[in-house]
Amino acid sequence: MKAFRVFYSTAGRSTRAIVLSESDSTLEKSLSLKDPDYRVGDSYSRITNKRELPLSSVPVKELSVGELFKLLGKEY
Repeated sequence: MKAFRVFYSTAGRSTRAIVLSESDSTLEKSLSLKDPDYRVGDSYSRITNKRELPLSSVPVKELSVGELFKLLGKEY
């Protein structure tokens, strides 16, 4: 499991989030699960910048419930 600080755009807004993902290649899918406005393959949805973070520096309040359970190895 890896943590990424992601800056991204959707239709009408630009924002950032911390996203947990298995790898760089599944980052867009993980982001779409966290933000329903982000749609994989949509021309308005795109990641503009990303940076990998150490898991130990990710604040728990930044994680969704699903991400927290995944990090703890529990089923959600």
